[in-house]
Formats: sequence, C-alpha cells, structure tokens
Amino acid sequence: MRIIVLSILISVLPIAHSTAAPRVIADIAPVHGLVARVMMGIGTPVLLVEPGASAHNFSLSPSNTKALARAAVVFWVGEPLTPWLKKPIENVAKNAKSVELLSLSEKFLLPARTSQKHAHNHQHGHSLEDFDAHAWLDPKIASYWLKIIAESLSVIDPKNSEKYRENSEAGQLQIESSLMELSKKLGPLEDVPVAAYHDAYQYLEHRFRLKFVGAITDGDATPPSARRIAELRKRLNQYEAFCILTEPQYPSELIQSIASKNYVRLGIIDPLGKDIPTGPGFYTAFLKSIGNSLSSCM
Repeated sequence: MRIIVLSILISVLPIAHSTAAPRVIADIAPVHGLVARVMMGIGTPVLLVEPGASAHNFSLSPSNTKALARAAVVFWVGEPLTPWLKKPIENVAKNAKSVELLSLSEKFLLPARTSQKHAHNHQHGHSLEDFDAHAWLDPKIASYWLKIIAESLSVIDPKNSEKYRENSEAGQLQIESSLMELSKKLGPLEDVPVAAYHDAYQYLEHRFRLKFVGAITDGDATPPSARRIAELRKRLNQYEAFCILTEPQYPSELIQSIASKNYVRLGIIDPLGKDIPTGPGFYTAFLKSIGNSLSSCM
C-alpha cells in the first residue's frame, strides 16, 4: 500500500528542472563585462585574460584549461587578437559553442593599418587579419555585441532567453547614454593632434573624430627604430600642442624623448581596462575612464 501511495505522489509532483546557469568563458575584460551584463541575475562568466596581462601572448593556466573543458560557450574577440586561443577552443572546449565576435561583425570593422597587420598577422590567409582587432573600443560595436551575446546564450539556455534579451537591451541603452556624454565631452577637442605609443585607438578616432597623427611603435611589442622616432618627432613638431596616448606598461622615458616641447600632454589609457572592477558595470565604467583620460590629455 505504501509503495502504491508513494508512486502516486511521485507521479503528481512537478519535475524539478535545473536552474544552473551555463558555464560561459570570455577572453578579455571588455568582452567579459559585456557578457556579465547580459548574464546579470542569471550567472557569472569566467575571465581568461586577467587584468594587466597581455591579450596577444597570454598563456593558459591549469584553471583556465579546466574552465574551457567545462564551458558551454566561449566568447572571444577573434584570432587576430588572441591567436593562442583558437587551438584550445578546438581541442579543449570541444563541446562549447565558439562565438568569435569579429567574424560576426565584419560590416562594422575598420581595415587594419600597416602596424596592426604586422602585429596581428599570425595566421596567413585568415580574412579577419585585414581588420583592426580593437573593435570593442567603439561603443556602437560593443552595443551590437550585446545583442550577439544575448542571442548566443539564448540558443544554449532557452529558458532564460527573455532575461538575456532584457539585459542586452538595458545594456545597449546604458552604452548609448555613455556615448552621448563622451561625444559632448570630446566634440570640441577634435582638432587637437593625438599620437599614441601603441596603435590601438583607430575605433576611438573614427567614432569621436580624433585627429590621429601617428604611433610610436610599429607593433604591439616591437621597439621603435631611431628613424621612426625621428619621423614622428618631426611630424609632431609641426603643431603648437598635442596629446600622446600611452599605457601604464610602456616606458615613459621614450615617450618624453618624443615630446620635445613642454606643452605636450600625456594621456594614460589601458584599452583592456586593467584598473576597472570586472562585472556587469565594467563597460560603461570603461568608457567613462577613456573619456576622462582623453579629455584631460587633449
């Protein structure tokens, strides 16, 4: 009798469904911030390239490898930026959905300049190597990526698809608001000449109409030649005042040698947002930080 009653109870009880969030990987902090915004209230993605590390020649740790092996989806900028990630996705994250964001947004991408092709041309014949890989620096592209992220997550986790969509749309509104603020702040400064240590800011130049006049290095890790330094110094000396964008890890002595005039201003920018806390609010904080650095320099 007890067995019959127990069988009846089991048959009428609702079947429990797992509410666990999918295991999600993001390669760099700006992408992680966008994914975290879409997953807000559902789960937290894993960040591969920790703040302060180079995205171009990063080495996976055992914990990274373990996370990839368990992943349901991997969001990454693309092979031109992180060529070391392609094989681990293919060989370790075999069961994961790979979402290469550059390949899904080619219509928005800018052609790579010569120095960028030199820096990123690791795999000959890859069509994406003709594009500038630093696309997350354009808020419009980042907003589009929110939509891609939400759609990709909805495929593997349809029960939360509505929440992903809502989070994505809210994130897009936040980025649009930040973009309007940045445009107002930088609009009056578009005639100020800007140079950079590392040629990574083409998307900022185009979005905010910055007057870019050259980069110190001819690649991400290539020391500049004496001839290149002399050419850039000559070009910059045509202007009464200018701004040089640099990053925390680059040598200030070299930058000062370029700036032969005392009215040169330096702007410290980290295109990966090293000092910004990771999480759903990362990208808008990242844009604010960039805006403050640019406006103070220019």
